[in-house]
Amino acid sequence: NISFENAKKIKIEIGLDPFKENGKIFGILKPKIEDLAKKIQEYLYYFQEHSLKRHYFDSQVSSVLLCGGGAHLHGLSDLLSFYLKIPVKLADPLINISDKDKLLLKDSLAYSTALGMALRALKDKL
Repeated sequence: NISFENAKKIKIEIGLDPFKENGKIFGILKPKIEDLAKKIQEYLYYFQEHSLKRHYFDSQVSSVLLCGGGAHLHGLSDLLSFYLKIPVKLADPLINISDKDKLLLKDSLAYSTALGMALRALKDKL
């Protein structure tokens, strides 16, 4: 058992680096990341197939944006890019926030959903 803080530190500093900690962390997480990549591929396929049939346009997904606290897992975007064969990068949840210099990108990823919902609520009121 490890503490939440220690797990967070390992996630950020070691993450999916196969050369750190004799690859133990990588070995533990790799099957889960492979499962995640398969699920993402299924969703991408579904989206691309249905958007063409329903909306009559070809909608190739050109990249994947990661958000949420787990997005900070060191090496996650690179490994997912490898499996998905498209760029995977960290989202910028502050892209539509005018006073974003007070917030840190690394902290804001964990609040992506809340920020998006707040912006939508503001838009609906205007």
